[in-house]
Amino acid sequence: MSEDVHADLMEFQRYLLDQIPPLTASDAVQTLMEQPPQLMIKQVHAWAVEQGRLQDASMSDFLFHALKKVYLFASLKLIDRIAVERYLNSVFPLAMEICPPEERDLLRKNLIALRDSADLLASSTQGAVDVSRTPAKKEAPKGPLTDVVARSARRLGLVIERLAKYVRPSSPAAAAASAAVTPEETPSFQPAAELLTMAAASSTSDAELREYIQSLRPYTGDADPASLLHVLAKGVPSWDIVLPSDAKVKAPAPIEAMHKILTLTNDPNEGTKRFRELVMSAVEQFNSGMLSAAISMLELAASVIAEKKIDPSTVDRVRGDAVEALSFEEIRKYSESKSKRALLPKALSFFPSLQIGTLFQDLRGEQRPERRRSLLGVLEAYGAEAREKAVAELEAELDRAPEEIDTYYLRNVIYLLHRIQRDPDVPVDKEMQLMTRASSRGQSIYVIKEAIVPLGQIKTGDSVQLLVLRLAEFEAILLKKDASIYPVDQVQKVLDRIIAALARIASPAALLTIARHGMKANPILGDTRARLAALAQHDLSFDEATVDVIVKAIRDDLPKKILGKVLPKLVQPPPVR
Repeated sequence: MSEDVHADLMEFQRYLLDQIPPLTASDAVQTLMEQPPQLMIKQVHAWAVEQGRLQDASMSDFLFHALKKVYLFASLKLIDRIAVERYLNSVFPLAMEICPPEERDLLRKNLIALRDSADLLASSTQGAVDVSRTPAKKEAPKGPLTDVVARSARRLGLVIERLAKYVRPSSPAAAAASAAVTPEETPSFQPAAELLTMAAASSTSDAELREYIQSLRPYTGDADPASLLHVLAKGVPSWDIVLPSDAKVKAPAPIEAMHKILTLTNDPNEGTKRFRELVMSAVEQFNSGMLSAAISMLELAASVIAEKKIDPSTVDRVRGDAVEALSFEEIRKYSESKSKRALLPKALSFFPSLQIGTLFQDLRGEQRPERRRSLLGVLEAYGAEAREKAVAELEAELDRAPEEIDTYYLRNVIYLLHRIQRDPDVPVDKEMQLMTRASSRGQSIYVIKEAIVPLGQIKTGDSVQLLVLRLAEFEAILLKKDASIYPVDQVQKVLDRIIAALARIASPAALLTIARHGMKANPILGDTRARLAALAQHDLSFDEATVDVIVKAIRDDLPKKILGKVLPKLVQPPPVR
C-alpha cells in the first residue's frame, strides 16, 4: 500500500468519525474508489467494531451508516453519482459478508432503500444560504507553508470553484451567470461551516484568514471572524459518548478551526471578541440540546484560558454573562436523560459559579425558596460527586453549635442524599451515623422529617432498628401529650414518614412494625389504620407474623354477641390534630 493511499484511509477514518466534513474528505474517497473495494470495507469494518465498543447499536446499523456516508458524496455532487453507485455495488456484497447473519435482512432492506432513493441523504445537510455573486477562485497564499496547509489551500480553491456551479443565486446577475444549472442539479445545502473549516486550516496568519473569509462571504453571509464562530458551532458533532478521562481523542475539524481563528489574532480586543463569541455560541448549543457540541466548545475555551491569552477579568465577565444565558430548564432535562447525565458536569464545571463548592456555599444562608430549588437542581446534575460532598457538608453542619445551624441548609443537604442515588459500592456506615444524629430529638422537626426519607433507602437491619426506635420515641411524645417541643400535627407527620420508610425497606421486621402500629387505635397517634395502606403494595402470603397481627385485629373488630345481643362494632375515634 502506497503512502498516499494510507493517508487517504486515515482521512476516510476521520470522515467516518465526523471529524472532517464531506468537502474535505472527497478527494480521499475518490482515490479509494480507484482501489479494490476490499480496502474500503476493511476500514469500514474496523470503524464499526470500534464504535460497537462505545455505542449501543448493531453491526448492521454501523455498516449502513458508513455506506450512507459514502453515498453522501454523490448526493452532494462532490463525486459523480454514477461512479459512486457503481463502486458501492461492488462494496454491498462485502458488507453483507461481514454482517452477522441475523442482521443481514435488515441491512439488505436498508441498502436497497439507499440505492432506490437518490435524494435520501439530502435532508441531513445544512440549509441553503443564498449568494449574490460567484466568487473568484482563490489564489494560493504566498509564503512558507507546510504540506498540510498547502494541500488545504488548494482544496479550498477547488471546492469554491466547484460550488460556484451549484449555488442558488439571490441577485439577477448571479441568476444569469448560473442559468445553465437546472433546479434538479442544485444541491439543497450551502456548506458554510465546512468552508470556514477549510479556510482556517489553510491560513497561517490573521490577515490570510480574513482574506479567505472575505472570499467566502457569499456563502457565509459575514466576513467577521468572531461572528463566524457562530457558524462553525453548528458544524460541531454532538454525540453523547462518555469517554475515559485519559482517552486521547482528536478534536473535530470545526473545533480545530475555531482554535485557529482564536489564536491567529494578536489584537487583544479582537481576541476578547472572538473568545466571547465562542463561549456564547457554546451556550446557544447547550440551550438547544446539543450538549456534546457545547462541551467541545467549552473545553476549547478552557484551553484558551489556560494559554493566558485572555485577560482574567475579561474571562470572569464572559463567564458571568454566559451563566446568565444558560437555560436551567435544559439543565434539568439533561440531568434526567440517561445518555446526557454523565456529560453534564463537564459543561457546568467550566463556570466557577456552577462548580460544586461554589453551589454549596451559595446554598448555605440562601433564604429565597426559588433560588434554593435552582441551586439544588444544578447540584443534582453532578450526581455521585455532589452526593459525596453533601455527606461531608451534613457532618460539618451537624457539628456546629445549635445556634449556628442553618436549618434550611441542613434540610437541603439531606434532600440531596435521597434525591441522588447512592452507588451500591459506597459504605452506608457514615451515612447511618449522620441520619441517627439528624433524626434525633432536639433537632428541628422539619430536619427530622427530611432525615427519615433517606433512611428508607438504606435497606439494612440497622436502618430498620433506627426507624423502629424513632417510631417508639415519637409515639411516646404523643402519648404523653407533650407539645412543648414539637406540634402534635407535625409529630403525626413524622409517624407517616417513618411508616412509609419502613414500607420501602419491606423486610419482615419492618412490615411487622407497620402492622403493630396500625393496630394502635389511639386518636392521639393520628390515623394509624390509614397507615396500614402501606402494606397493600407487598405480598404478605409468606409473612406469617404480620398476617397474624392483622387477622387478630380484624377478629377483634368483628361484632360480638353477648346473651344473643349483637354489640356495636368498635370504631377508631378520629385522630387528634
